[in-house]
Amino acid sequence: MPTKKGQSLEEKLAALHAWFQSNHEFYTLKEIEQRGSKACKISLMQIKDLVVNLVNEGLVQQEKCGTTNLYWSFGFTQHKLKLDRVQKLKEECMLKEGRIQQLQTDLDALYAERDVAKLPNRAEELQRLECLKQQLSLCKKQHEQFQDLEKIEHLKKGIDFFNELIENIVCYVSERAMVSQAEIRNEFNIPFELEDPPEMSKAN
Repeated sequence: MPTKKGQSLEEKLAALHAWFQSNHEFYTLKEIEQRGSKACKISLMQIKDLVVNLVNEGLVQQEKCGTTNLYWSFGFTQHKLKLDRVQKLKEECMLKEGRIQQLQTDLDALYAERDVAKLPNRAEELQRLECLKQQLSLCKKQHEQFQDLEKIEHLKKGIDFFNELIENIVCYVSERAMVSQAEIRNEFNIPFELEDPPEMSKAN
């Protein structure tokens, strides 16, 4: 393969890569140094570095077979790599487009939440929320009233108990001391009829 003298690094890489693809064969590094350097008119001492460069760029494939490294570069392999790369880029683009659309949707939603005029339902929801808050406050007040009623009912039961106890004591003392209940009530200022605790109306 004729090449001009004083080739640049890029030209040497291109020449060696073209030599690989001119034959669908596998080469050891020694074979590349012998045959490739001669075909491309490149110094044998530079071949190894050039091969490493091509491998790093993905233009030449390398596989270890036992203790020997094999190198090759087939045209259809490069074509497939390019197709795979294109497909991967397309998938990445689709993911990024989807992400952009999602971000735009989220952004629109944020703007919409701040603009009541564009979302009439927002005003209704706010009104409904305020109504629910009022209902909750009313329920709390009613709960407190019911708790107060329970305390009052407990006091009423206590008053009824003590009224009955006083009546029993008056009756007991009257029988034991042979004194009328009227005299006992007058002596200790006990009413003849103890008042019942007032009835409490239920909270609405």
